[in-house]
Amino acid sequence: VAIGAHALEDQDAGQDGYNVAVGYNAGADISTGIINVCIGGNAGKTATTPNELVAVGYNAAGLGVLTGSSNTLIGSHSGYDMTSGNQNTGCGQATLFETTTGAENTAVGYQAGRNVVDGIRNTFVGALAGDATNDGDDNVAVGYTALSANAGDQNTAVGTAALTLSTGGGNTAIGHGAGETATSAIDCIFIGHDAGGNQVSTTNDQLYIARSGASLGNDPVFLYGGSTGALINGDNSSTFNTVSD
Repeated sequence: VAIGAHALEDQDAGQDGYNVAVGYNAGADISTGIINVCIGGNAGKTATTPNELVAVGYNAAGLGVLTGSSNTLIGSHSGYDMTSGNQNTGCGQATLFETTTGAENTAVGYQAGRNVVDGIRNTFVGALAGDATNDGDDNVAVGYTALSANAGDQNTAVGTAALTLSTGGGNTAIGHGAGETATSAIDCIFIGHDAGGNQVSTTNDQLYIARSGASLGNDPVFLYGGSTGALINGDNSSTFNTVSD
């Protein structure tokens, strides 16, 4: 089924192609690809041999010579540059915009995962979540601007601005602004509103469980980490330089 000027104009899959294209240039370059749905101006325009592509929105999957399969791209410019990527899901304007060979990524929200090029198995939910991550793998970000810098691998950020500046890997942050000042730090854990805020940027192997604005010596805060294994408990009444089983 083709509705619109140049829609499916290069189709060569025969009557068993099961392709649907609605809109100007929708699916224009699809040749032997099958079971594709392209709706919107230039949606899937330069895709050639994709299978089971869903591209909905102006320029969704509209630039890359897409050969990958099982991609779902909904929103203006979603998956715009995609080429051989497989099993990606983008829902929102410019989600997975620069993804070319990345696979098994899920991005939901305005420009979520926008700059993922070849990263795999990332999940970004929320406006600008994971939007600058380029080649990171296995990251999870839920919340506005969570994990918004070019993150490494295996980070988990839940909450608005959680790990928003992080370029490190192996970090976990849960709470609004948790770990938001961490940059290249790796293998850190931040739990609570603004946990670790203004306290960690590049230091590795830290644990922060604190309320917003907690300060050492006055407010309840629990810290563990660093090369000395220092432990600060409660109101700083207990400090140990070493930790043993």
